[in-house]
Amino acid sequence: MKQLPVAADAVFYAACTFLPILCILRYFGAPVWLSILAAGALAICVGLAVFLLESRTRGRRLLSARQARERDALLFHLALAPARETEELLRRAHKKAQQTEQTSGHPPANDAPVEFLFTLEPLSADRLASLIRTRGERFTLFCSELSPAAEKLTKTFPITVIRRDEVYRMLNETGELPERFLGTTPRPSRRERLRTLFTRNSAKPFFVSGALLLLMSLFTIFPVYYLTAGSLLLLLSIGLRILAPSE
Repeated sequence: MKQLPVAADAVFYAACTFLPILCILRYFGAPVWLSILAAGALAICVGLAVFLLESRTRGRRLLSARQARERDALLFHLALAPARETEELLRRAHKKAQQTEQTSGHPPANDAPVEFLFTLEPLSADRLASLIRTRGERFTLFCSELSPAAEKLTKTFPITVIRRDEVYRMLNETGELPERFLGTTPRPSRRERLRTLFTRNSAKPFFVSGALLLLMSLFTIFPVYYLTAGSLLLLLSIGLRILAPSE
């Protein structure tokens, strides 16, 4: 099921490749069988490339504007909540995430000690050094963000750092996000509200319109308009699919 969105993206980009190539080849008089064969081969190559690329990078995809606001509220909550409550919440989510990875066939995670340290400011090198003295050189650290000096320490010692985006994704995917956060979440700005109108789902109507125009170009006397408009709409849908945030 985790690969379903990746497969959907692969099919989308393959279709966006197949239709314009097919219609352009037919416009220049290529035989039907050759047009279908060439467009199909190129579409399969694009689809496979997208599938392989997204399978590797999907976990590092940027958060949407809504998710980023929720992440910031979560980190504020974790920094101010009682340490015991934060630790119990994250240990529970971490255990679920490890069980899911093992069920999916991934190798078991390392058994290093786990520390949870959430602060409103980036974690300083002094606090991290104190933790290293207490815990030893090898452990996994869950935190919001590290200062540049602390980042250098993590390269010197075998410390695995789970930062803010990974913390948010882990809690979200394991169903362990708190129902209510401490403090209040600021209202989204006008720019953020405008961004919600142009999400990845907005690509669907542009794709359908572009596909219909391209198909119509196969049966009209003056296909240039349909080819141009359809291709532009497909390009717009691709742009939204790549650049726009998810809902």
